[in-house]
Amino acid sequence: KNDEISTLTISVKCLEDEVQDTKDSYEKKLAEERGPRLDENRRLNHSLCAKEKEIDQLNDSLKHVTDDARKMQAKIDSMDLIIESRNVERENTAADIKRMQDQVKGARDVIEEEIEEISTLTA
Repeated sequence: KNDEISTLTISVKCLEDEVQDTKDSYEKKLAEERGPRLDENRRLNHSLCAKEKEIDQLNDSLKHVTDDARKMQAKIDSMDLIIESRNVERENTAADIKRMQDQVKGARDVIEEEIEEISTLTA
């Protein structure tokens, strides 16, 4: 029986050594594969951070451009109102000038009629 126990003990020891060798080999392969993956992950993280920073900068630029566009539109709207009011003033002034010209013409006609009457009376 002692021989069997010794043989079994040796067999168990060999199996344990084999399991340990397999485990060591697996961990070595895992470490070898993990290295390139970690490098790739670092590279991808770096690239992602750079892209996120670029997106933030573009969003900031877009915000500034949008704000500037709103300000410019407000100025344009204000100028449109000024132009519109000036056009109304111009139309009113033109109407006033036309009315005054008609009054002046009417007054001239009256004066010419009176001059003719005076001329006929003095003649």
